[in-house]
Amino acid sequence: MDVRRNEKKAYLKYMVYMIAVFFNVPDSPTVYAVQTLWSVKEGTFTNLTCFVDSNPRTIVRWKKLDGPLPIKGRESNWSFLLTKVSRSDTGIYQCQADNGVGPADSATISLDVLCKNNSNPPTIQKTFDEKVNVLFGKSDFSLECKAEGNPKPHIRWRRTNTNLYFNNPLSFSRSDYQTEGEYECVAESVGFSATVKRTVVDVIGRPAILGGPDTLRTSQGSSLTLLCEVNADPLPESITWSWRSINGQEVVLSGNTFSGLDLTRRTTDMGADGILVIDPVSTSNAGEYTCTAQNMFGTDSRGFNVLVEGPPVFVIAVVTGVLVVSIFLTVVAGICIARKWGCVCCKMKTGKYQNHL
Repeated sequence: MDVRRNEKKAYLKYMVYMIAVFFNVPDSPTVYAVQTLWSVKEGTFTNLTCFVDSNPRTIVRWKKLDGPLPIKGRESNWSFLLTKVSRSDTGIYQCQADNGVGPADSATISLDVLCKNNSNPPTIQKTFDEKVNVLFGKSDFSLECKAEGNPKPHIRWRRTNTNLYFNNPLSFSRSDYQTEGEYECVAESVGFSATVKRTVVDVIGRPAILGGPDTLRTSQGSSLTLLCEVNADPLPESITWSWRSINGQEVVLSGNTFSGLDLTRRTTDMGADGILVIDPVSTSNAGEYTCTAQNMFGTDSRGFNVLVEGPPVFVIAVVTGVLVVSIFLTVVAGICIARKWGCVCCKMKTGKYQNHL
């Protein structure tokens, strides 16, 4: 990233330099290093490079601040070339430019030679176990990873099977069940593959019920389901439900407290779920329902405020429609019967009249 940034700066300065050359504007030199620290293995080729912005153009002079320049090295424009670096080449190199306009300028580059006999891959020390238990709610939890190697390793943490990295030591302001999981200490050194050590952070403690108090609206005759999601380690010994009616009556619920009530429990990866179902719901079921989970470390609770309204609109419409149709059919039937009897009476009366005549 630094190299790309410096290359962009070099390009911009080069364009300024070319403009200055085109207009022949004298300018004192500005010198900076592409990379201030070079780490290379012994016996390999290296190219120490500086960029210079000046008008008129000038060459770069190289020197070694902590000793003489290596005889085997060669200056080439703005670079100092070393075909096969050795341990004695380690040190601080300076590139200096002076074009006679204004003050001279310089930049330094540190060369770190990794000796074949002394370099070694990073080794992670055993400062933590493969599994670490942390108490739920503990503040300022940290886990430090130590590693040795030449060159000195860069140490980070990451969550296993992700690209989510953390600084070393691994620390959390407060431990909860979302903290729980598998983490890896990653130690990296230039020229070597990364060394990884894995550990599991296991959070134990009282139950923690997800979510907060809820207000639920339902209709009379429908089905109601309340879900109580419990994270806990160890698993909750019990998940109980209580109900306070709109009249203030409080009862602990069981399967036969009232008609249509069903209480179940299921185990999950993070703990257990408590499930309450009422089918069908009536207006008498309105009130506040509370789920409480308990294990050896403590308890946690969550409330559900249930409001039960009248029958759904479509039910009222259907019932009303049925009543209207029923009344209509009754009236029609009554009219038909009345007409039928009226006709009979007319015939009877006509018959009698004729007989009388």
